[in-house]
Amino acid sequence: HRVDRRQRQMCIRDRVQTDLLPVGEHYGVAVSPDGLYAYVPDREANTLYVVELSTESSSSSTVGEIVDAENLFGANGATVSLDGSYVYVAGYYGASMAVVDVSNPTSPTVVGSIVNNTINLEGAFSSALSSTGDILFVVSSTSNSMAVLDVSDPTDPGVLGSVLRDITRLGGARSVVVAPDDSYVFVAGSNSDTLASIDVSDPSDPRLRANAYVTDADLNGAWGTAISADGLYVYVASTSDSSVTVVSVSNPKTPTVVAVSYTHLTLPTIYSV
Repeated sequence: HRVDRRQRQMCIRDRVQTDLLPVGEHYGVAVSPDGLYAYVPDREANTLYVVELSTESSSSSTVGEIVDAENLFGANGATVSLDGSYVYVAGYYGASMAVVDVSNPTSPTVVGSIVNNTINLEGAFSSALSSTGDILFVVSSTSNSMAVLDVSDPTDPGVLGSVLRDITRLGGARSVVVAPDDSYVFVAGSNSDTLASIDVSDPSDPRLRANAYVTDADLNGAWGTAISADGLYVYVASTSDSSVTVVSVSNPKTPTVVAVSYTHLTLPTIYSV
């Protein structure tokens, strides 16, 4: 039975938070492409931990960490580059995005960053990469925004475009997933109870069109997202009613809820799928 990268990420999240790390706020764990390492941000400690994974929990260990009160201020969500050499870390308090070189897991190093960008990154929460690995999409929960970053040069990331302060459709933006062809991204808003579809076919001019979102009672507290391999469906975890909602995005201009599964009997609060 094959366990894919995302399933492995979900399986190890509880263990690396509770057994191996100091008490803190650990949001947005990411796993290296080879499955050997987990990267765990700590929002209150401004830290990124590197955990070496093992099939035996007793054998896993923290092998590296970096503390940086400027570049990792409110370290919140981690995304790994396609080749596993870099981790992109959102800075919730610092309105920032840092690029951390993890090619040496025992000595992670910040090699590039955007800091104090309150226009595009206020409350930066999480991110997702394009299929080519050179574009990073960052959602910000405080500013209800989505920014597009050029990360083709890890030492010099820059903002290409953004959709800013849309409280109706991106209220409390928590997560983002990318269509397989990189033409759209889909953003969950926990305050607006929405899944929004943003046209990013031109990364310098992302567009959230008038009706390109869905709001529904079953998206109450929409938080985590995952997209099907064919790009036809987005799965949304909602914290307020402990549900997973299936949204059809076969026509991304008009996303539509097609199914809901309630998990409150076994999972009182869920944040990811």
